[in-house]
Amino acid sequence: MQRISHKINKCVYPIIAVIAMLSFSGCQKQTALSVDISSAAEIKDRIEAHHGEQAVLVNFWATWCKPCVEEFPMITDLAAQYEPEGLKVYFVSVDFIDNLEGVKAFLTRMGFQEPSFIKADGNDNAFIDGIHKDWSGAIPFTIIFSKTSGKVESFWEGVAEREQFEQAIIAALNS
Repeated sequence: MQRISHKINKCVYPIIAVIAMLSFSGCQKQTALSVDISSAAEIKDRIEAHHGEQAVLVNFWATWCKPCVEEFPMITDLAAQYEPEGLKVYFVSVDFIDNLEGVKAFLTRMGFQEPSFIKADGNDNAFIDGIHKDWSGAIPFTIIFSKTSGKVESFWEGVAEREQFEQAIIAALNS
């Protein structure tokens, strides 16, 4: 009878250990993905909050935009690379709000868990002009703000090579 009890204990203890680990791992702080429905003014307010502390790169994209999706991993790599030097990256989806869950799913698949935005419904031209007067509305659109002055350091429409991104990021971090 003791042999059976000993064998049961050998099996039960590892099971209890696994259950305990799973229970405690569920208690760890999980970061929930935040995608805020925002106006141009709200996005600019968020950018200004970093003035003097971080350079800010903002990329405007959409789930249906093939070039946007293709350059996304490169931008997330740059975000991780330059974050220690003072770069903050925000993504702003211009998808319709009814695709909010699709936007969240895409960000999650890309491994990007930082706060992001989706453009509020309304006047697209007012939104575009509220971000930058020289933006035509084409995506992807990237705009980078200086760490020191908070002013626009660089911007472009369309896909850019990594080298262009890095040069603009370094300039924004050093200005």
